[in-house]
Amino acid sequence: MAWVARHGLTPADYQSTFDSLVKQGYRLVNVSGYVSNGERYAALWVSGSGPAWVARHGLSAADYQNAFNTYVGQGYRLRYVNAHEFQGQASFATIWDKGSGSAWQARHGMTSADYQAAFDSFSKQGYRLVHVCGYTQGGNVLYAAIWEQSSGPAYEARHALNSSEYQQTFNQLNGQGYRLKIVSGYNAGGQDYYAAIWEKTNGPVWYARNGVPDAWYQNVFDNFYYQGYVPEFINAFTSGSAGKLNGIWQNTVFSWADLSTIESYVKSYMSAYQVPGVAVAITKDERLVYAAGFGYADQASGEELGPTNLMRIASVSKTFTSATIMKLVEAGTVHLDDHVFGPGGILSSQYPTPANNQLINGITIRYLLEHVSGLTDSPNDPMFQNLNYDHQQLINWVLNDPTRKVARQPGSQYEYLNFGYCVLGRVIEAKTGMSYENYVKAHVMAPCGITQMRIAGNAQNQRAPREVTYYPADAYTLNVTRMDSHGGWIASPVDLVRFLVRVDGNTAKPDIMSAASHTTMTTAAHIKDAAGKDPDYAFGWVANPQWHNGDLEGTISMLRVLGNGFEYAAIANFRPGTDLYAGNMANAVESAINTVSAWPSYDLF
Repeated sequence: MAWVARHGLTPADYQSTFDSLVKQGYRLVNVSGYVSNGERYAALWVSGSGPAWVARHGLSAADYQNAFNTYVGQGYRLRYVNAHEFQGQASFATIWDKGSGSAWQARHGMTSADYQAAFDSFSKQGYRLVHVCGYTQGGNVLYAAIWEQSSGPAYEARHALNSSEYQQTFNQLNGQGYRLKIVSGYNAGGQDYYAAIWEKTNGPVWYARNGVPDAWYQNVFDNFYYQGYVPEFINAFTSGSAGKLNGIWQNTVFSWADLSTIESYVKSYMSAYQVPGVAVAITKDERLVYAAGFGYADQASGEELGPTNLMRIASVSKTFTSATIMKLVEAGTVHLDDHVFGPGGILSSQYPTPANNQLINGITIRYLLEHVSGLTDSPNDPMFQNLNYDHQQLINWVLNDPTRKVARQPGSQYEYLNFGYCVLGRVIEAKTGMSYENYVKAHVMAPCGITQMRIAGNAQNQRAPREVTYYPADAYTLNVTRMDSHGGWIASPVDLVRFLVRVDGNTAKPDIMSAASHTTMTTAAHIKDAAGKDPDYAFGWVANPQWHNGDLEGTISMLRVLGNGFEYAAIANFRPGTDLYAGNMANAVESAINTVSAWPSYDLF
């Protein structure tokens, strides 16, 4: 069944969303109001038919009572009620329908004692509690609830539980086979409390969370969504100056054993290498079938990591530069054997050839892509030197520094070189008249459906919205922005595989380049390095199979086609000293992929 969930909606946004979804055939399942930088709403809709229904929100207590009397008189039954305090008054949201059923009762404005008395009285009359909401008004804790006179599975109800009491009760009842059906949060005297209903029923895999700060909730929600969970119930409440959310999800596409297998492999890796957070996305036959974040986006605050958080991807950035060059080749804008420097070179007017460095005139786009340009990292990687230089200053320095003089014929020896891809970024700018970042976004990322990727900032206070924190703090001493075309992008693993399935040469999803271009891009040059080893490197990709890793202080990443229908991306916000190139992280993910017994048939792209 199709569904839509939203949170953080202003009252106007909620109304417009409600109107739009109702026109599309969606029915409101639950809604809750809360205060977080103004009044907000969280709600869940599902698509489907059913009895006539009506929903109201923003009702005062008096308005709610009037609506209650009116709708009951028209044959409606109250199915859901929520209340939150805003500007000192209770504000009610309700859902009614004309469905059939047994006798029912509803109450609101009950103190804890009133609620307990009503519960006891109705229970003796054969009524079951089917809904409860706790809220505050003027410093008083009040309850609204619905009972139905019907039979059903054994159930337990609790209220006025603080966070630790709620968790203890949850664990106890879960161990006895009860499933959480309703949970309502509220805050009194600066402390969070919960009222909840559990039923002893069987069903698919399920999970519940409570008290998630609304600033982090998207990460938590995405973790459930991309693991195949569907929300059953969402509740938001005011806690101090911000909101918190509770949720219940169920999963009909993965077994608990398979979900636990993936988690076990990734968390074992994190524990062994003391990694704060790892995010993973997996595709099967070019369908996104799984993604999740494990650990923390920020350890200090406790913010959990999700699969849509942005993270530095380091040298995986080269794959985007390579794809951009191939698109320009297809357009006839550049040719692989175009010269970069010297007479007729693309950058010759910006960077004249020094008299003592004539071999740079032999450098072509192809040689830069393959890391065989003759330029060298000796005595050290120039991308980590002179951090105050811009691109032009850096390139001029490298070309004119006598200690970095090209001493071998371009095309004769492999030497992995970040600086070469820095130069390719300037080639793209020179030939398109656009900044590297903007051109890649428009001509490579947009056709793949990628909208959130961007070039990283350098300092911690320059992080993009939903970008993680990197560890250690030395990660913020780098000039990552200047690394744009060789190591400067931030991305989520979901967006990385969104790109990968469009440049992998497979046909389930159309690639953004021709099959011939893909073959050219992924065919290794087989030019050996100084030690006589063939790196099997093509254009921004290691070949057989197609993959690339990345590492910087504060991050490692892997983007890989496995060749058996599976592809994946993995990113960490820490670079372990004994897994600098992400090989062990990759092994953990691939072990999980090979162990899972069944993958879903859906596509979460």
